[in-house]
Amino acid sequence: NDVNSIPSLGLYFKDGIKRVDYILVYKKSSTQVEKRTTFEKNLRAEGLMLER
Repeated sequence: NDVNSIPSLGLYFKDGIKRVDYILVYKKSSTQVEKRTTFEKNLRAEGLMLER
């Protein structure tokens, strides 16, 4: 078996290259939108890549 012929398992970003390490799930709640936005902004500031 050639290692390159085995399809990679897992979740990927829309680009099909970057792998997903974590998935964040939120309940739809308009009262928490600002907190989520700030949290995601802080994650990006630390160098994490997010995709919706």
